[in-house]
Amino acid sequence: MGDKVDKLRARAFELGLSHSAIDRLLGKAGYTNKVMNRNKRLGAKFEAELCAVLALKSLLVVDPEREALMQDEWERQRRK
Repeated sequence: MGDKVDKLRARAFELGLSHSAIDRLLGKAGYTNKVMNRNKRLGAKFEAELCAVLALKSLLVVDPEREALMQDEWERQRRK
């Protein structure tokens, strides 16, 4: 499974949108290219804006492997 930037890049390609076209839709000159080429970090606000332009929805799902690793730590941290 790729990371978020890979998925955003793939969606833009699927839609046939260049980075500059996405910038025009967002009203942010040059920023999409910097994020997509990893010269700038993908922040939460820009991620939400990109998802809106690319008609994507960001979902949070439980990671079963990580959950298993965290069980002991959670148990220690629970209020007693």
